[in-house]
Amino acid sequence: IPIIQQLAQVVWPATFEGMISQPQIEYMMRMMYSARSLERQFDTLGHHFKLVRDENQYLGYLSYESASGPERRMKIHKIYVMPFAQGRGIGSRLMDDGYMFFVCSDKFHGEVRFLALQS
Repeated sequence: IPIIQQLAQVVWPATFEGMISQPQIEYMMRMMYSARSLERQFDTLGHHFKLVRDENQYLGYLSYESASGPERRMKIHKIYVMPFAQGRGIGSRLMDDGYMFFVCSDKFHGEVRFLALQS
């Protein structure tokens, strides 16, 4: 949870600055990224987070959930890449890896998966 919070503290304001007010950004950060909210996303809502990192640091994350039923749909909730790491295909890699995990898995349990990037 602390790693997700640290990433969100950088990527969220950088993404939405100028689109929404600073008080709104602060409200959304509290609403979506407090420890309590993240625990609820994992434990109650069945969300999963994938964190991506290179050799030195975390670069972004993807949050998703699967729906039950015969259609087996996956819903992406969040996908963010650190501003300095954008344009390197990291978001695409997160999406591709999330899709492959979804198609190969029958059941999800609130978890964090790490995806290491090779240079």
